Amino acid sequence: MKQPLTPQRIFTNNYGRTFAAPWIAGLIISTFYLGIAVVWDTLIEVFFTSLGETRKAVELSLAQGFGVLTGAVLLGTVGQVVKYWKWQLFGSIAAATLFGALLGLATPSRQGMCIAFTFLGSLGYGWGQYLSIAYIKFGADQVELGVVGGLA
Repeated sequence: MKQPLTPQRIFTNNYGRTFAAPWIAGLIISTFYLGIAVVWDTLIEVFFTSLGETRKAVELSLAQGFGVLTGAVLLGTVGQVVKYWKWQLFGSIAAATLFGALLGLATPSRQGMCIAFTFLGSLGYGWGQYLSIAYIKFGADQVELGVVGGLA
């Protein structure tokens, strides 16, 4: 009979391949979301709006929310057709990294480009975050799902 994992052994089970690696990927994708959120809000405030333009700031902030929503919907609809879950997770992290880094090209005259990069980076996050949470939970035994879900 297989012994249940203790919380201390969750990270070392199967040399870290079943839980620790997907958990680290989940941390990485979450960090990129926070990075895009901070950079995009700063760009809105510094480059694209002036004091008192609240409506325009709210409109510009929708790019990030719609990107996350679109990524999650695409994962739910297209993800099962594509299969190859590890490659999907890698691709979503790569997209969030690439388009988040491309926000470094921002200038006040490149508003449309910045909106597109924010949307595409957030799309990568929306796809990758929900996939990583599901993938993290696959790495533990049934009795450890509470601990693993909390860590995810």
